[in-house]
Amino acid sequence: PERVGIVGVLGEFSIGHLVSVGSVAMTALLPPSNRALDVLCIGNAIVDVLAHTDDSFLDDHAMVKGSMQITDPDRARTIYAAMPPAVEMSGGSAANTAAGLASLGISAAFIGKVAEDDLGDVFAHDIRAAGVAFHGLAASGADAAAGTARCLICVTPDAQRTMNTSLGVAGQLTSEDVDLALVPTARVVYLEGYLWDEPAAKSALRNVMGWAAGA
Repeated sequence: PERVGIVGVLGEFSIGHLVSVGSVAMTALLPPSNRALDVLCIGNAIVDVLAHTDDSFLDDHAMVKGSMQITDPDRARTIYAAMPPAVEMSGGSAANTAAGLASLGISAAFIGKVAEDDLGDVFAHDIRAAGVAFHGLAASGADAAAGTARCLICVTPDAQRTMNTSLGVAGQLTSEDVDLALVPTARVVYLEGYLWDEPAAKSALRNVMGWAAGA
């Protein structure tokens, strides 16, 4: 069937979808207007670490060029220590969404879990410098053993990116890490699907959904 575009304008936001001719159009979801915050994002707080390497570096660390591997914190620390000088910046799906919104002049906040370590400091600094209000709590002591999540990105001369990701404490987000008082202050609550894999994080997201529905 013929496809047509429908766009609904929501204050500063706009949403669009495609429908078949003759079908019933979706009802526009109108976020409340009387909120102090436009978007609250919740997700994995990850630091991207990018370095230029050669193919021998990949071979030495048993990496498959162009792949993305989930790795444990110990292996991530070994690779990180061996990497040449790198660029470090805050990342993660929901965090990047919040930074993108802030760059467009939309007020955004982010909740995610970091460790009390150097990369945790990098993440907090960078996302705040991007104009996002960061409300994450830093894990300390034994709770910080897995370290701040990191995506170690090796860029070879052929421009291939080979990624090794350790989720560290980011995937250990629990309801205790989420300030539910922020939920009713936001027009939109954006939840990262990658957190849905962890039972405690899933429970925290379900809790947020309940609060958002009743806000």
